[in-house]
Order: sequence, then C-alpha cells, then structure tokens
Amino acid sequence: NAKRISFFLSLLDDLNSINIEILPLKGIDLLLRAYPVFGIRPMADIDLLIRQADVGKVILFLERKGFRRSPDEGLTYFSLDRRINLDIIWDIWYLCDTSCLWERTVFRDFQRRQIKFLHPEDALLYMISYVVAHQGVLSPIFVQDLKYFLEREEANIDWAKWTQSVEKLKLKPAVYRGLSFARKLGLESIPDRILSRIQPRSLNEKMLSSFYQRMVTDEASIQISYLMTWFSYSGFRAKRKLLREKFLPSRFEGELHYGKKTVLEYMLYLTFHPFYILAKSLILSFQDLFLFLRRL
Repeated sequence: NAKRISFFLSLLDDLNSINIEILPLKGIDLLLRAYPVFGIRPMADIDLLIRQADVGKVILFLERKGFRRSPDEGLTYFSLDRRINLDIIWDIWYLCDTSCLWERTVFRDFQRRQIKFLHPEDALLYMISYVVAHQGVLSPIFVQDLKYFLEREEANIDWAKWTQSVEKLKLKPAVYRGLSFARKLGLESIPDRILSRIQPRSLNEKMLSSFYQRMVTDEASIQISYLMTWFSYSGFRAKRKLLREKFLPSRFEGELHYGKKTVLEYMLYLTFHPFYILAKSLILSFQDLFLFLRRL
C-alpha cells in the first residue's frame, strides 16, 4: 500500500503540472482520507476519476511512463513489473453528467499536503453503490471502510440532502442493502433515521431490494454480468444510457477500446458489435438468472 500511495502522489504531481486533475476513488480514497494505518486495509489497484476530455492525455502520459494497457474491457494500465495497476474512469453509471462531482470537490490534508477528493456525500454514495450494484459482494472490509470513512467524514455529510440524492438517483435498493448489511455486522454509526428514509417502499423498489438481498451476499459470484448491471441501472434514462453505451458506443469509446478506425472500419464495427454484445449478454444473464433462482 505504501508503494501505491507513493506512486499516486507522484502521479498527482506530474498530472497537475500539465493541468490534468484526478480524483482518487474507492480504496486509495479511503486510505488517504480515512484510515489511520495503511496496513489494515488491502488495496489491489488504484482507481482514478478523470474528465473525459483528459482521457487521451492521460493514456499518452502513462504509455510514456512504460505502462501497458490490459486487454480486458475498461481502461486498466499495468506497470512493467505489474506491481502497480490503475483503473481509470471518466463516467459514473448513475449520473448523466459527472460535472456536478467536479464542482463540489473538497480538499483534505495528507502528510502535510492538500489533496482533492470527492465530496464526502458523493464518495459515500459511490462507495456503497459500486460495492452492491457492480462488485456484487459484501464483506467485513466493506463494513470497515464505512466505519473509518464515517468516523472521519460524518460531520461533513448532510444526511437529509444525501438521502434525497439516493432517492432522486433511484439507488435506494442498492444503498439500503449495503447499509443494512453493515448494521447487521455491528456498525452503529449509521443513524436509524437514515435506514428508515431509504427503505424501499414502492413495488419496484421492493422487488429490486429482494433481488439484491438474494444476489449480493458475502459469497462472491464468478463474475458480475449483464443481468446484474441491468438491474443496477434504475430508471428509463439510465437503462437507455446503458443500452446505447453497450450496443452503439460512440466513436470515442470504440477507438478507446479497439484503437483508431477508418470510417469504413467504424461502420463495420457498429454493424457487428451489437450482435456480439447481445450473444454475450444472453449467456451471462442466464448464468446470473440461474444463480438467482438457486438462492431463492
């Protein structure tokens, strides 16, 4: 962890020198702003949020530093010795626009320097939603993360405003699953009124909550596939966004994952890519459906 944190701080300085901002997410965020000791929390990679306009510049910078792109989906880079790996995102599935996150970032002290972070309310929402709706497995580490984060940041969270955001973004079932699990494992710093406010009440919320109750446990699935991803996108606009991104990616997204293309190559890509995604999603969704039925 110490080596990864040292690398992050160096990367932060290097990118700031060329006017590129980055925000730490998940594990690196928690270690820098919440944990009193590095060694009590494992961290496999460094997760970063950047602006979409800076993606090309960051890729070029990393490649010049000797980092290599992982062949898997997503934007993951490994150092040559594979001791450092970076997961880079510029988009968050439950937001149509991430500019709201950048507009209300906060500074926190770390080793006598100021580092920019997501606002505590945004960081808490992302942490819970990601673990439940995308990672799909709950663990004592998740509860420990919440404990240290709230010890540091609870005074800076407007709970009424936060619960309104949870409801507006249609994340109540996922967030309720995560917080109720933490309470079950003994985390008392979550106010009862918060659980009451985000408790699923509509039929749709209750059905989705039941889905999370059965699918998101302390038993890790082989992989989180398209069925889980589909349910995590709540509301018509979010699901439309998911379908567009998966079946008809923009030229920027296509070139990001598969390299530069001519106009003809791009048209062929748009023609055949949806069939590939459809076949893959059907296979993986049946796997998730089987797992769901087994846990009924």
